[in-house]
Amino acid sequence: MKSINSGGATMSLLFESTENIEFCLTPESNVIISTVPDKKEKDFFKISPAGHVTDSLKINARPEDIAFLKGFIIDKEMNRYYKWSFNSSKSPVEITGQNADFKWDTEKQRKQLVEIAEKSKAVCIDYKYNAPAPQKAVGEALQTTQVVTGH
Repeated sequence: MKSINSGGATMSLLFESTENIEFCLTPESNVIISTVPDKKEKDFFKISPAGHVTDSLKINARPEDIAFLKGFIIDKEMNRYYKWSFNSSKSPVEITGQNADFKWDTEKQRKQLVEIAEKSKAVCIDYKYNAPAPQKAVGEALQTTQVVTGH
């Protein structure tokens, strides 16, 4: 490990990476660091608020096949993701692809979108209105909220 000494202080290199080091902060204030030590591996480290490395995860895959988004680790090639950043589980979760072969007809796609909208807790925001009053949902449609826009 490389160190720099200056007076009574010592600074040591914690991680090295062949590509840019990525990071994110979890709700528990842990910092997750993503490094690429070589062309067939991506490593993740969990650093506690006290500054200690408390856990690590090594994924043997091409780094370009691994996406690191807001703490989620997604293996795009194997269609799975890891929640390790949040719960320390090193077991991947399979991602089920719907209509991966693009064989659904228009009606089946429409039904799937309706089902997603009915179960969704999302609120759509429409920026085209001048009044801040919420719009009542029409039938089974998603609830929308209008935002005042300036002129």
